[in-house]
Amino acid sequence: MAASSLRDFFVASATGQLISRVTSFTINVYFLRNIDPQILGLVNVRLTLLYTTLLFLIREPLRKTCLGEQVKSIPLFVNHLWLAPLLCLGFSVPLVPIWYFSTSGSVPDAYSDGYILVIVSFVLSAFIECLAEPFAVIAQKSNETRVFVVAQSLLILLQRVAVLAIISVSSISPLIAFCIAQVFASAAYLLFYLRHFWKLTKTRSFTDAPIGIVDFRSYFPSFRHGFDQNILKRIGTFLLHSVFKQVLTDGSGYVMTFTNHIGLTEQAVYDAIERLGSLVARIILAPLEESSYKHFSEVLKRDVPLNDQPKEKITGAVDTLKTLLRITTLISSVIICFGFAYSRIAVGLYGGDLLAKNRGGELLSLYLLYLFVMAINGITECFSAATMSNLDVFHHMWFLLFSAVGHLVLNIGFSSYFSTSGFIAANALNMVVRIRYSWSHIRQYLGHRIPHVLDLLPSVTTITLLIFSLVVTNLSNLIFGSTAGIIHNGAHIAIGGVMFLVVTLNIYNSEVLFQQYATGIQHQD
Repeated sequence: MAASSLRDFFVASATGQLISRVTSFTINVYFLRNIDPQILGLVNVRLTLLYTTLLFLIREPLRKTCLGEQVKSIPLFVNHLWLAPLLCLGFSVPLVPIWYFSTSGSVPDAYSDGYILVIVSFVLSAFIECLAEPFAVIAQKSNETRVFVVAQSLLILLQRVAVLAIISVSSISPLIAFCIAQVFASAAYLLFYLRHFWKLTKTRSFTDAPIGIVDFRSYFPSFRHGFDQNILKRIGTFLLHSVFKQVLTDGSGYVMTFTNHIGLTEQAVYDAIERLGSLVARIILAPLEESSYKHFSEVLKRDVPLNDQPKEKITGAVDTLKTLLRITTLISSVIICFGFAYSRIAVGLYGGDLLAKNRGGELLSLYLLYLFVMAINGITECFSAATMSNLDVFHHMWFLLFSAVGHLVLNIGFSSYFSTSGFIAANALNMVVRIRYSWSHIRQYLGHRIPHVLDLLPSVTTITLLIFSLVVTNLSNLIFGSTAGIIHNGAHIAIGGVMFLVVTLNIYNSEVLFQQYATGIQHQD
């Protein structure tokens, strides 16, 4: 895959994320002001955690395996993809009763009736999306970037727009509205893929069809072709990986769901801060990670010694790794620089009194530090996952196991003493440990070719400007932030706007690697 394809995939994905996330963000502003915080805590933390757990445990192993495999037999390849709904059913059987019996006791009486149906609706939503997973993987595998991005954006948009529409036109309970919208959005997501690939079989020949499929029936499993045992083993290994990685990723969510340390209202506040703090991560960094893994897994061959691979591809992969790490470092540094001084205003605009009166500004400032290490970890893990041998994957599984246990202990301990701030601190420490492990693998894999740490930092001019902007904006916050009012806030925002413009112009003019990525990087075919 050429670097230009990496860029195209990222740009398309980021554009879709921008539209869907900003719309969802705007609707969440309304929800935070008009819906019971206990419902928001129940839906956005507990129920969404069940939904994302199911999807992650299924998507992660299948995508990591199938996107990195050459399609030698179309029926065999498709059969592996259709393990998704079967795995979803298998995981749902234990998870539904676990969620119900572990959490129903802390559900407010007003929402306890029919709680099992609420849980089932989110599981049904995940199952429907698993039915669409084979088409999603084929879209990525065949470089149908626009289709994949539109489908993801449609799903995110409908999950929020449908809730807003139902609440606006009926007197139905907001909790039920969330359930209906969840299933509706997933069904629309599946239908979008079915319609698209059905149309392709009517209009394309074998040479330009996705991975050579011209018959719509061929998108579905053919059990007489069976499965490849080696691929099944790899899926199983990545599945174990995914279990531990999910605990590491959402450890705070599991602690909030299965303990009584944090009430539903506090959970709603934490979730809102996480959504606000990770907005840039969802719009820019998440698509960057998706495109990066796809790129590295196609440029570098997992089970082929590095010295036996084409030198131009090795050089290109190293240059891309260096560029991506420098870009994520740069973006994260800018967010931290300006985020500290404007957390209070952002929290007030986003969540109103609910966040302002529950230490929202402090939580957001702390979250920005976590965002920095999360961004670096995303890229290093993408490269590591794409280049690990089967033995490396096995060793990594044990690392994830011990890390997951330690992460849960940290979450429980820190949250007991520091409330929701403890979750952010525990997550940050977890990310630092994961970066250290991934970097050790990268050093061992690349040897002398590994990028120097100094090459990953912004230029001296950029660092100087960022420090200066940090000082100026925080002085502005001390002067104007202590007094409420449009004039004072406007002056504070204006100062930040000027400094942001100066920093942006400097980055555009002096950051060579950023310019290369923005214009297409270097050709790597």
